[in-house]
Order: sequence, then C-alpha cells, then structure tokens
Amino acid sequence: HVVSELSLHVVVMAAGLFIISPMCSAVTINSHDAYVRIDDHTATVVIGTGSVEETMQLVHGKYLLQSFQNRTTHREYLAKGAISDEFRVTVNGSTISGASGDWNWIGGDAKILAQGEIEATIRLRGKILEVEKHYLVYPNSSIIRQWVIFKNRSGAAITLANPYMLDDRLLARSEE
Repeated sequence: HVVSELSLHVVVMAAGLFIISPMCSAVTINSHDAYVRIDDHTATVVIGTGSVEETMQLVHGKYLLQSFQNRTTHREYLAKGAISDEFRVTVNGSTISGASGDWNWIGGDAKILAQGEIEATIRLRGKILEVEKHYLVYPNSSIIRQWVIFKNRSGAAITLANPYMLDDRLLARSEE
C-alpha cells in the first residue's frame, strides 16, 4: 500500500488502513493496482485500476463524469460532449442532479479497507442537499462500486424520490 502526498497529513489507523485528511489539497492512495487521486484545489477525483479509470470533476458548480476509459485498450467510453451526472434525485417534485450547477466542493477523502479495496468519499453542498458520493475500487478488477447519500440541509421537511446515481452517457456500439 502506497500513499503519496502533497501538503497533507496521513493518520495510520491500523496496519494497512490509511485515512486521508479532508484538509488535503491533493492526494494519491494506491492498493495493488487500484488507486484514487483526489485534488481539492481542482475539485477532481480520478479512480481506477489497471483495467479501468473514471475521472469526475466539479466545474462551474456541476459535478460530472469527465472520462471513463478502458486502461487496457485506451478506449474512451464516455460519448463526446455527453453530460453524465454522478447522481440525481427528485426533491419536492423538482429534479436535482450533479448537472444542476449549484454545487460547492466540500472535500474528498480516501481510505484503504481490510481487503485492499479503496473507498473514496466526495462531499458536495448545494442549496437544499449535501451529497456524499462514495466509490469503492476493487484492486485487480474492473469493478468500481458506487453509492450516494443525500442529506437535507434546508432546515425544512423535504420529499426525496427517484434517487439515481448512475446516469452515464456512454458510447453505443454504432458510435465507435
């Protein structure tokens, strides 16, 4: 397990388990061929393995998938010009998504879990919701598990419906 750092501190919790402080400006954490790079300055996260890599970034208040690539063939799966939300939910009848344009980057952190997988958590704040997007990267595979947690920060009761966390716009076979 390797952790490289720029202006950060690392707390060792147990043998083989690292937690990266959310106050970091940029960090890379590796476990076997799995890796997570979080840059709080550019609001970018890159996750992957020897087989696959995803890049997400907050730009102009929008948190979107920027790239989804097969690292073996170097093929880009994200359709050119496509907007791929990293999450979406209906709040009081209105759709809020990563593409809504009102998100602020709170920060990101990553930790190596007991079996070598890496869990990355990205935190975003919007007007009504705070979002935690989780990515679990499994070494020596092309598996990246994802889930999202929505937190009400409005101070009033809200109705959440239709939670959605994978709205990727990938190339169809005919677009190759």
